[in-house]
This record gives sequence, structure tokens and C-alpha cells, in this order.
Amino acid sequence: MTLVSVIVPVYKIEDYLRKCVDSILAQTYKNLEIILIDDGSPDNCGNICDEYALLDKRIKVIHKENGGLSDARNAGLDICTGEYIAFVDSDDWVDKDYIATFMEYAQPDTIVCCGYKRIYFNKSIHHRMYEIQEFTSVETIKIQQEQEIAVSTGASNINPITNAAWNKLYPKKLFDDIRFPVGKVYEDIYVCFELFLKSQRVVVLPNTTYNYLCRESSICGSPSVKSIKDSIDARLKQEKDVRVYPELLKNAHKLTFNSRIGFYSGYVRGFYNIEKDEREQLKEYFRENSNMVSIREWKLFTKYHLILRSNIALKYLFKIWDCYKRVRCTVF
Repeated sequence: MTLVSVIVPVYKIEDYLRKCVDSILAQTYKNLEIILIDDGSPDNCGNICDEYALLDKRIKVIHKENGGLSDARNAGLDICTGEYIAFVDSDDWVDKDYIATFMEYAQPDTIVCCGYKRIYFNKSIHHRMYEIQEFTSVETIKIQQEQEIAVSTGASNINPITNAAWNKLYPKKLFDDIRFPVGKVYEDIYVCFELFLKSQRVVVLPNTTYNYLCRESSICGSPSVKSIKDSIDARLKQEKDVRVYPELLKNAHKLTFNSRIGFYSGYVRGFYNIEKDEREQLKEYFRENSNMVSIREWKLFTKYHLILRSNIALKYLFKIWDCYKRVRCTVF
């Protein structure tokens, strides 16, 4: 039976860690190497990891100084011995057939992707396809790009093909010359295109066997200036990764543009501050790339023109929209 390495970075997550590790130990696919990386966690996570290592010989524990999520994942990649690799975040959990279903479609040139459930405090949203589908690496990237562009203009997102490291099974050889960028937020975005491009195909499964917990203190709940700037930097890297594919490059330009529009909109809404020089540089970038905005994309179109012409009007627009959402939530 082929060995699969499951890499779990651990930091300040003791309330969720046991559920995560228990779900991995409960896998119907048993030939696992489970690597828990205690990334200098100041709480009881390190002791919990050691406790589990005594209970199951498949578990390996690394204790290291805090270096961030990328550094922790890289530490796992450096020692793993499995032919295939899966990542699980330590506040998430997986269904018992998570690995087994992956392994039905595992091939040395293939990334296998499953659906997932995004878990909030009062609801869950399923992101899935409804049948097994197979794509080339370029087709996969195009689908992922078009999904992100649609979401940025207000469309719903149900597609499981994401920039995330989790909800996928990778042949280990894809990581021979790839590591996560240390010190960056949204580190997955930096490497996902490289991994897709190195694979020959991507198989997308309809099952939603990964459970992604959205907490207020997590990245999805608390964006910051650094996280958004890192996201934009990652978009620029993606442009370089796909520069030989004209259609993918066009989409990559669009995503970079949309990210910068969103960044400036966050400043207008008072979420964070942007220095005057940087604001002027952003506006100049918007002017030079006006062809990225279509009147059909009314949300983006409105932001674009109000950013260039009236920050005050944009502030009032956001206030009205926020009030509408609060009233709508109260009524419905």
C-alpha cells in the first residue's frame, strides 16, 4: 500500500487540534505518515502533539521555533517520506474517507482535488462539482482564474478548485524544487500555479470531505494590510508563472487589478491606512489599466470610477451598502 504523508502545521490552536488529529487517525486509508509541526506554539499544542505521538506510531512530531505557516509546512516537506502528500490545517478536520477517495485516482503526474465545506459559526457552505472531472494543468488554472474573477464581481463561489494547499493530494515529486515562501500571508497563492503547471492533469472529485473552519481570528476572518499586500504580490508572481500562456496572463492581470481595487476600497472604508504616495501610485495604475473594467461588472465599474473621482462618494456608497446588509440580515 502506497505511503501518504499528511502534513499538519500547528500553532495556537489547542481548542481545535484534537478534533483535527482524531479525524486523520480515523482515516479508512491506514498507510499514513502524519507529521505534526509544533511551530513554537505558546499554548499546550506541543504537549498534545507529543501525547498523540505516544498513541500512534504513524505520528511524527517536529518542535521548532515559530516561523509561520510556510516555514512549518516546509519543515514537514523536508522530512516526509510518502509518495503522495496532503495538507490539513490544524483547526480543520477531514471525513474518514478523505485520503482513501484521493488514492483511487492518484497518479504520479496528477493532482487530485476534492470538494470542501466552509464552516461558519451558524452555517456551512459546500464548494463542489457534481461529477468527477479531469482537466489539463492549463485548463485548471483557467477555471480557477475565471472563478475568482466572477467572485470579485459578486458571483457565488461553488467551485472547489482553489489556491489553497488543503483539499488536494499531490505527488511528492512536485515539491522537489518548490517550497512555501516564508514570511508571507496567503502563502498558498504563491505556489499553487507552480504546482498546477508542473502536473500533467488535475482530477476534481465531487465529494466534500474537507471541512474548512472560518474563525474570526483566522486569515479569512481578519484581513490586514500585510495580508492584502502579500496577496497582490502573489498575483504578480502568478503573472510571471503564466506569462507564456496569453489567455492565462490576461486573466492574471485582471486578478491583480481587482486585488488592488479591493485594497483601495478597504482604505476608503476605514479598515486600514494607505500612505498618500501609495494611494497616488494605485490611482495611476488604475488609469493605465482602465481596459480591465467593463460596464457589465457594475460593482467593479462603480468602485473604479468613484476611486478616481470621489473618495467621499465611495465612502457614502459603502455606508449605504453596509446599512442595507444589516437591515437585510435583521429582516430575513
